[in-house]
Amino acid sequence: MTYLLRMLALPGLGKLALRRPTRLGSRHSERALYASKAHATPERVAHALKLGREPGAADFMAEIATGLGTLRGAKEPWRRSLLDAARQVHKPMLIIWGEKDRILPPKHFDVAKYTFPLAKAHLFPAAGHMPQIERPEEFAALVRGFHASLG
Repeated sequence: MTYLLRMLALPGLGKLALRRPTRLGSRHSERALYASKAHATPERVAHALKLGREPGAADFMAEIATGLGTLRGAKEPWRRSLLDAARQVHKPMLIIWGEKDRILPPKHFDVAKYTFPLAKAHLFPAAGHMPQIERPEEFAALVRGFHASLG
């Protein structure tokens, strides 16, 4: 997990930081999502800031951050619970990740591939947490191909 999410997971500190969203903080958060900072456009930053100022947004994001992680990274019980739940769904699976993901680094991709050996998996080179934005044509082609393979 990115250091930003780790800091937000600290009880009290995360909620305090989220209560007063700033343009600088929103820009930093947006930049963390992408391998290329060019994708953190002024429009995306403004939208993130607007969402961060919505009533209840700080509490919601703080709850997510403390539920998913700690200062050390993703909580193992959370990851285990998610993987166990996904194992119960016996459906075709496509795992997509960005090689430069700073939110959930590719080590999580490796765990997912190991856990679901029958899944189709794709690691987008030079993409961050949002390959659907950074590589939209390739992402769409990958999803369409997967969907077509289902018959």
